[in-house]
Amino acid sequence: MTEQFKIRWSDLGLPTRPCEMDYIGNWVIVTETDIERAKGNPDAVFTAMLSRVLSGGVTRYILGPVEVKPPPEGTDGAEAFARNARLP
Repeated sequence: MTEQFKIRWSDLGLPTRPCEMDYIGNWVIVTETDIERAKGNPDAVFTAMLSRVLSGGVTRYILGPVEVKPPPEGTDGAEAFARNARLP
């Protein structure tokens, strides 16, 4: 893996609580803040950034900047996204 990469929230299995997810043989740390920033949108795209390299070459990543776009009108996710979206 590289020092950073893009990952969709759905690629992490849409976690609902903080955890460490195995992603292609590396660990991605998911925090409560990450869950809030994803806003329940499976298409939210995070930048995963290298946190540290463990023994055996296994790497740990934290989630950085996120791009959240609302789902298209008329899709099942639109209502859930609207309920979870926060106004600035």
